[in-house]
Amino acid sequence: MNEFLIINVEDETTFCIVGVEETLQEAKEFIKNDEEFFGDRKNLKIYQEVK
Repeated sequence: MNEFLIINVEDETTFCIVGVEETLQEAKEFIKNDEEFFGDRKNLKIYQEVK
């Protein structure tokens, strides 16, 4: 199962997606589809931890 840590560098908000998406590209699509929740994508840093 993959974990993705998303950090909005503008306001330092952090989000964690656990086991929702399988690949980094799919996680990016997930975030893109819910930009209202995550904020502007250009302010986001995504880190992947593979378990």
